[in-house]
Amino acid sequence: MSLLGGLKKFLKNYKRHNNPRFLLPKDKEKIDTLSKEGMEYMKKLREIDEKLIAIQNSTRTTIPQLGAIHNYFRMRAKWYYNWHLKPYASKVHEGILGVYIVTIFLGIVFGIFGGPYKSVIAAPATVGTSTSGSPTTYSFQRKTFYDSTNSKYWSFYYNGTAIAYSYSSDGASWTSSGTVAENTYDFSVWYNSGTGNVYLAVKSAGIKIYKGTISATSISWSSGTSIGNDTGNLEPYVTQDSNNKIWVIWKTMPPEGVAVYARRSTNASDITTWDSTATLVNEPCLDQLIVPLASGDVYAIYVSCASGLSGKKYTNSTSSWDTTATAIDSYAYSGRISAVSDSSGNIHLLYLKSGTIYYKKYSSGVWGSTITLDSNTTNDFPTITINTSDNSLWAFWGRSNAIYYKKGVSPYASGNWDTNATSLYSTGTNTYITAGYNTTGSKVYLEWTNGSASPYNVYFDNSISTSTAVTRYWINNTSGNWNDTANWSATSGGAGGASVPGAGDTAIFDNAGGTHNGALILNAN
Repeated sequence: MSLLGGLKKFLKNYKRHNNPRFLLPKDKEKIDTLSKEGMEYMKKLREIDEKLIAIQNSTRTTIPQLGAIHNYFRMRAKWYYNWHLKPYASKVHEGILGVYIVTIFLGIVFGIFGGPYKSVIAAPATVGTSTSGSPTTYSFQRKTFYDSTNSKYWSFYYNGTAIAYSYSSDGASWTSSGTVAENTYDFSVWYNSGTGNVYLAVKSAGIKIYKGTISATSISWSSGTSIGNDTGNLEPYVTQDSNNKIWVIWKTMPPEGVAVYARRSTNASDITTWDSTATLVNEPCLDQLIVPLASGDVYAIYVSCASGLSGKKYTNSTSSWDTTATAIDSYAYSGRISAVSDSSGNIHLLYLKSGTIYYKKYSSGVWGSTITLDSNTTNDFPTITINTSDNSLWAFWGRSNAIYYKKGVSPYASGNWDTNATSLYSTGTNTYITAGYNTTGSKVYLEWTNGSASPYNVYFDNSISTSTAVTRYWINNTSGNWNDTANWSATSGGAGGASVPGAGDTAIFDNAGGTHNGALILNAN
């Protein structure tokens, strides 16, 4: 029996066997004094008992195998010894252990099954450096593409004295391939995977265009052709229509006046002969671009300081532009734009207005509702790309020197975009983001300027996978190999021939109809 227990028993027996009627006042006074002293002793003994229990508990561990290590640290480290005497120490340890176990579990689950698409936020690759703070200016101009024939990424940028270009097989390791002797950051690139040609539109005492032929690791350039001779011409954007005719759109500023012009090559894939220049608007403008549609049609989009964000369509069958521009949105000084078109003739426009990132879709001659993607007031540098395999859209923009993005899928309404923007990269100062026009492989890619002083970095990233998770059902009724597509269906109990489920996919074994319960064979590797 403990001292505390013995004292409690004594006081209890004392009250039981003593009759207060025969006690003198002096006896009562002594008894009261002794009773109070006894209660104080009981309190001190309780404290001693609690300390003894704490010491005993501090020697134990939740995992018995760690007992020896635990008591070694108790002997060697005073802070470690004192911490484990705290009454709440064990609960804190259990909480930390629980969080650790849950974290490990979720890491395993996400590592195996992933999500609807995966983004590996890694350090970007450095393509090159520049003495200019604008090596990838402007965001609406395209400056990177993927050559699917030779499996190469290509990056164009201004190195401070010329337009440099490099290639990479994986997006991580880059090799310089050469330069074009144009001392400007104001240029745009377009690549035609069908012909293997790349077109470079440059501000060069006017507007000049070059044609390049790509081999595995080099580009052979033709002589440049001038298509707009005014020195006030600037900010060209180049594309190619469905008939392989080349289009360039640009603007002019004082002293030559203010306007937006567009011009088409007379022949397919030829830069030597051009049709007459079309004037789209006689107003001061900010950004302008042109996107290809079907049947040789194209659509021009520009930001006018007078009439706002506007568009005009060129119809090839009538060889004419819209007489009146279509109003897309009102004017805002921060009006930056980026656009792509899909195989169905829809145009997908990403633009900046008063710091907010918006998306709009053009379909069947009509611009749809405005979708807000990010309303932060520090947004800038919007750029959009399309995955041609599933028509998913990937919108990128800068916010407070960081790069963010969202994915959108058909029909591209507000509920078809990621709820929250994902941060891609946030180290240092990141500006002038420009993505490839389209993504034909499994990677979304983009480049941008990083840094706040010379030398500036040209960064490239292709860490975002476009792969989409699928659900597959096991339908074999005897035995079969996991890697055989005949054993997998896209529906429960359906026909075989669906793709084999991989990382991020869901495999279901539901024995539909009671016959799809064949043994599963897995390869050792």
